[in-house]
Amino acid sequence: MNKRGFTMLEILVATALTALVLLGLNTLVFSMAELWGNGSPSRNFDLHARAFTTFLEQELRTAALAVPPPTTTTTTGTGTGTTTPGSTAAGGQSGATGGFAWQAPSGAAVGGTPQPLLTFTLPAGSRLLPWPARALPDVVCALEAREDGLYLLWHSEYETNFVTDPPRETLLTPLVTALAYDYYDSEAKQWTTTTEPTVNASGQTLLPGRMRLTFKFETLSQDMTVIIPAPNQGLPPF
Repeated sequence: MNKRGFTMLEILVATALTALVLLGLNTLVFSMAELWGNGSPSRNFDLHARAFTTFLEQELRTAALAVPPPTTTTTTGTGTGTTTPGSTAAGGQSGATGGFAWQAPSGAAVGGTPQPLLTFTLPAGSRLLPWPARALPDVVCALEAREDGLYLLWHSEYETNFVTDPPRETLLTPLVTALAYDYYDSEAKQWTTTTEPTVNASGQTLLPGRMRLTFKFETLSQDMTVIIPAPNQGLPPF
């Protein structure tokens, strides 16, 4: 059997091809590394926007799963009745019973403006809430965009002065400069964006389908949407 090895020409060609492939891979790696480093502000901005949007979606899902609090039977000199924690909240609705509602989180002015805000209730609160003392459940929350960022307005329905005292304020992110809401028109089959609640022909205030956040940092800008889940439907079916 005739055994034939590689000729010198074949070895040189193979070596040259291998060198070209390695050179190409080396150039690609260094180019990607350079782009990765030069795009750091943009990448970090995008990561922050996505991470915060995911966090907010999880909080709203928790609010959508809120169940009505237990009622308490009381007997007075005029008869017997039932009371519900937080039932005296502004707007006549306890945040723990409806998931979402357009109202002020309390009877006091909210964030220096009398305009209603989209409120929601976190049954067990949130890890971001800096309670001055013991944490309380059924925390009524609202979001408000200001010049220096997006604030969470919050306080518990179980606090003594829930109706009269303004809510506490916590800065969630300094990069959100605007907050709007998307409504879906089933007849026109399109979305409309507004910063105020929409009222139908019957005078009922409608809840939006999505929340729109505008993130800005220097020359970077990005809009992110958060779906507002229906009450008691906060988690997708498995």
